[in-house]
Amino acid sequence: MTIKLCISAQTKEWYGDQEPGVGQGRWKNKGGHDFILEMDDAAYMSTSDEELKAKFNEAFDSADSYMRYEALDVKVHWEPSEIVLVDGKFSYPTA
Repeated sequence: MTIKLCISAQTKEWYGDQEPGVGQGRWKNKGGHDFILEMDDAAYMSTSDEELKAKFNEAFDSADSYMRYEALDVKVHWEPSEIVLVDGKFSYPTA
């Protein structure tokens, strides 16, 4: 069985006169970005959120890239429920 996780990350963009890590520049926070990870639920139960964040950061928070993503949070992802607004009241849609 699989589980979906949402990894919330801080997006960082390089602002500099040369490539990242060369010359003068800095990383500027550019808001957040969510990533959806589907994995085996047994594997999730044996892996801590800190381990998942570390593995994510190893892959996506690289100082030699123009865009970086630093994992901030890991939580179970539930598919959103659809609702409607009719006559000023919220409800679930009817078939």
